[in-house]
Amino acid sequence: MGCYIISVSAGTGCYRHIQISKDATLYMLHKAIINAFDFDDDHGHVFFMDNKYWSKGEAYLSEQLRPGETVTKSRKLSKLGLEKGRQFKYLFDFGSEWRFQCKVLRENDDCVDVPFVIRSVGESPEQYPEDIWDEEIENLYQMIDLPEETVDTIRNYFIAAGRLYGAIPLFELLRIYNSQNAPIDEERFAALAALFDLEDHFFALIGPEDFDETVESDSSQWYVAADDLLEDEADEFFELLVGQGTKPYKVLPKEEFLKYTDESYFPLTPQSLAMRDYLRSHGDLKWPDDSWLGIQTMIQIDFSVHDILSILETEGFTAKNLGDMQKFMDLFQALNNHTPKRINRGHTPSELYETMHGRKRSNKPKTPSLNGPCPCGSGKKYKRCCGKVRK
Repeated sequence: MGCYIISVSAGTGCYRHIQISKDATLYMLHKAIINAFDFDDDHGHVFFMDNKYWSKGEAYLSEQLRPGETVTKSRKLSKLGLEKGRQFKYLFDFGSEWRFQCKVLRENDDCVDVPFVIRSVGESPEQYPEDIWDEEIENLYQMIDLPEETVDTIRNYFIAAGRLYGAIPLFELLRIYNSQNAPIDEERFAALAALFDLEDHFFALIGPEDFDETVESDSSQWYVAADDLLEDEADEFFELLVGQGTKPYKVLPKEEFLKYTDESYFPLTPQSLAMRDYLRSHGDLKWPDDSWLGIQTMIQIDFSVHDILSILETEGFTAKNLGDMQKFMDLFQALNNHTPKRINRGHTPSELYETMHGRKRSNKPKTPSLNGPCPCGSGKKYKRCCGKVRK
């Protein structure tokens, strides 16, 4: 099979040449890089094979964050078309964003079972340097003067809100928090929001200045949003706001709301269990439970059924016949109607319909029965009283 000699650089004057089998996976290369630079393997990683950081091209991640993504454990180096001079990028730790430039130096016919470093230049960077910034952050938390438990709870409200609503005005979220907890003031809530945003807890704090550097905004104009909405120059963020319109927010009880801090959480419903059982019966899917949760995640974000089917096909799903496809579509429609959606501000389509139309129907005056009592209170039958003049 042979092997590659790959140069991995952590900056000017600091690099390692790693010899690794062509039969190895990208995950094994990741482990070799981490070991070569004396890092702890305690965070996620991604390879960008088109040599562009955060590109939507050929990327391989440590774990599947969204349906359809390919993980490093499943991709062998020999399948990547590597050749002398090929460059690609490796990123470790999505918070600190340690960036490494990789380049294929040459190929060898001799094969090695275990990757090893054949050349090392420069001292490895310190993975967790003493940073005065951490002290400044801690001092700011102390100035806000709230118990640690309260801060942790508020942080979880931000994370859950980003996932359930997609986007929500900062002080609308404060209103929900204050209705379920000991109230805090707008100033401290906004200060916490800014600190959370610095720490990057899977949501983004968005204001007008994020899109126009000439504009200044105060905290009353901020939105708490899912961080994926800032991709594609935030087009998805604005599209979501337009789609949400004036729909009401679904306000869940505190315990249920905070379950949405788990990115894989969805309420178990007859519709979701029916889809799960259907996918489990499909032997061509390697991970049916992952596919079931993936479908709900895509429904929540408002993917089209065409896009969902395309992604399922990459995971091995194929309808056996027309009847099987019809069954899937029926199950999908039911699941779609009973899955919370960002564009519905946390409501399922069924809930939103009842919320926006149900009350109007129930409040509509009903026509009395002709043989029933007249609503005027006369004691006569409706047909003998006011019903005589009914058109």
